Amino acid sequence: MENTKLDRSSIGTKYDITTDKLLVKYRQYAILFKAFLHKYLRYISSPSRQEAILKTFHYSLWLLSRVYSQIPAKDKQSRANTVQAIATLAGELSWTRYLLRFFGLPAALEGIESGSWGSSSKTLGKAMAWTMVFYYPLEHIAYLHWKAPTMQWIPSNTTVATMWNPFGRRSQPPTSTSAVGNATCTVTGRANNNSPAMSSSQIAAKASAWSCRFWLAYLILDIARAALELKKLSTRGNPNDNKKSKQNGNSQDTGHNENDDVSPTFVDPNLSLVRTERLQIVRSLLYVLPCIHWSLPNWDTKPWLSNDIVNGLCWVEAVVGMYQSIRNFQESC
Repeated sequence: MENTKLDRSSIGTKYDITTDKLLVKYRQYAILFKAFLHKYLRYISSPSRQEAILKTFHYSLWLLSRVYSQIPAKDKQSRANTVQAIATLAGELSWTRYLLRFFGLPAALEGIESGSWGSSSKTLGKAMAWTMVFYYPLEHIAYLHWKAPTMQWIPSNTTVATMWNPFGRRSQPPTSTSAVGNATCTVTGRANNNSPAMSSSQIAAKASAWSCRFWLAYLILDIARAALELKKLSTRGNPNDNKKSKQNGNSQDTGHNENDDVSPTFVDPNLSLVRTERLQIVRSLLYVLPCIHWSLPNWDTKPWLSNDIVNGLCWVEAVVGMYQSIRNFQESC
């Protein structure tokens, strides 16, 4: 009986120890999860970071669909259905990003007032903001005509219809169903009755082309802004150099060897700014070719670049932007 009691007692002790270990592990994981959740909520609270996440998922899904379509498969129909499903999800994320642009115009108007977009150059910042003041409404027009083609968003009277003359040569509206909807909306009532009317999808394409031209101007100005900031940062000098020279002077005067003491490494705050501006230039350069492609008059019917090149450059830009966003967030914590 005593042996039995001892065995039961030892089993109970082992059980208690195991339970305590599990509770400790649970508390540790709970603390880690709580810390992660806190940082995650802080990260996604910024609209620009939300855009970075959506953009990365958007183009990553496109890349996944392209890679998956090249994998040999016995059931080609099943593979085609999977590729189509992934591409559909990527398209939905693209439209979500279009919707988020409806919140961008107020920030651009504020940028015109303050000039804060240009960092140290208010004039440059105001010019950048002005490009977005034209960019956002044109993007809204394109979105509405693509997603709701049966609505006549542009009035068909002669005065307003002639406003679309800068959008280039008009072609005959398609006789088949538009790719962006089950119906097409035709703008009629032009001053010249001999000129063909535009379908809703054509208006969207023209508006999108013009929005990308303003976006291209923004990219050029942003590259100039970043270059000016890098030049300004390079003239400030490195605080490490001053500190090192001071330490060398002290060691020569007193005969003290600087290797005898281990001091904390000085982190130059300019390094973070330099990295951010360099990454910004890389991102803008990656966007230049796709932006020119989308800015051409017939980009939708006679594309200059292939979809793989355009989306591939955008995917690389999204990855660089995500890296930049995460690094900046980590340093701000």
